[in-house]
Amino acid sequence: MAEAWTSKKALREINDFNKELDRIDSIEPFLNKVISESKKKEEQFDRDIENPRLDFLTEAKDSWKSLTIPSLWENEGYPDLDGIVWLSTTIDIPESWKGNNLILNLGPIDDLDKTWLNNKQIGETKAEGFYWALNREYLISKEDFKPGRNTLSVRVVDLGGLGGIYGDREEITIFPQGQQNQTIRLEGDWKFKIEKQKPVIENLNNANRPTVLYNAMIAPLVPYTIKGVIWYQGESNVGRVEQYTKLFPAMIANWRAVWDYDFPFYFAQIAPFTYAGDGTQSARLRNAQRITAEKVPNTGMAVLLDIGSEKTIHPPNKREVGRRLSLLALNNTYGKKLISSGPLPKRLKVKGNTAVVHFKYAKGLTAKDGSLDTFEVAGKDNIFYPAVAKIDGDKVTVYSDKVPEPYTVRYAWKDQATAELFNSKKLPATTFSISVEN
Repeated sequence: MAEAWTSKKALREINDFNKELDRIDSIEPFLNKVISESKKKEEQFDRDIENPRLDFLTEAKDSWKSLTIPSLWENEGYPDLDGIVWLSTTIDIPESWKGNNLILNLGPIDDLDKTWLNNKQIGETKAEGFYWALNREYLISKEDFKPGRNTLSVRVVDLGGLGGIYGDREEITIFPQGQQNQTIRLEGDWKFKIEKQKPVIENLNNANRPTVLYNAMIAPLVPYTIKGVIWYQGESNVGRVEQYTKLFPAMIANWRAVWDYDFPFYFAQIAPFTYAGDGTQSARLRNAQRITAEKVPNTGMAVLLDIGSEKTIHPPNKREVGRRLSLLALNNTYGKKLISSGPLPKRLKVKGNTAVVHFKYAKGLTAKDGSLDTFEVAGKDNIFYPAVAKIDGDKVTVYSDKVPEPYTVRYAWKDQATAELFNSKKLPATTFSISVEN
């Protein structure tokens, strides 16, 4: 997280972390005792994760609360809930399914789960790989269900941040194996009960704690001369975009202040990846990074929109990431006169019912596969519609018959976006949202 790389003084100036900084200040004199007590709490919670309260399977659900599935429970009235939660619903299985194995789809679950049908565990996803984003697909043996009423129970362990069964509504299904035409959808009101809240762990050695990486890894370097910085970070701040628009520039200013030198700062825009939430979390952070590159002098951004991976948050083609960062340094710092960036939006003009996006670094604009399908346009009501977009020299015209008075245009505005717009050097345009007033 960017706050871990930022000094206490700089974080105090943006005010968002004062509560956490005050807590750290109060704890530090008793550090060894606090860490010991926190470790005991953490070990107990880990034991609780591994030992489910199986009486929840047979407990009457009349007193349980209701929760809409799919959802993130932070958006459903439980903003501070981390821990172990049970979710339960009933399924009326047709007589005609008897003798078939079944497939249960739950979509992604944040973070871990164990899943039962009636009293038989049918699936589990552990903390391996990108477990919070994995689709849960479990096989139910024909011996493990009965026609009529069956109880589905999902024990969700939320280790921090967002939590819940959060995929698309049509993902939450059950059907006979090989017979998806008989699918029953399971979204709707489920029963909900908290088994245990995660204890507050006072771990001052946590690398994501505000100031810890600055103190350990940046401050000791300050006596040394540096030429500049290349930086690749941002995924851990997804979901806090408004804060990041202040925090990231503050971190850059913080480092420059302690070196007393406005050195070059070149960074990689995060690559597309699917996060929990509304499907646009990554796009919003990419746009925040674009704004930083636009507003903070002597910075530059390498766009990775065309080399992301659906399976990993870390795109494997690191050679190309490095090459694009090197273009920024060669052009901006070493004066090699190269095209070092893909197209960047410069301004938005409106002609009648058509929006016209003007770009920098736009020589030889081209559309991958010949079309631009990820442009959207909105009026002042901020309701976006898919748009017809066409290249016109160093500009792109954007139109929708549902938006007679365009005001904002956005491009590649989703987590798992695909680059479509490139310049003559085959460098991709950035995710962006731009309005007329800009």
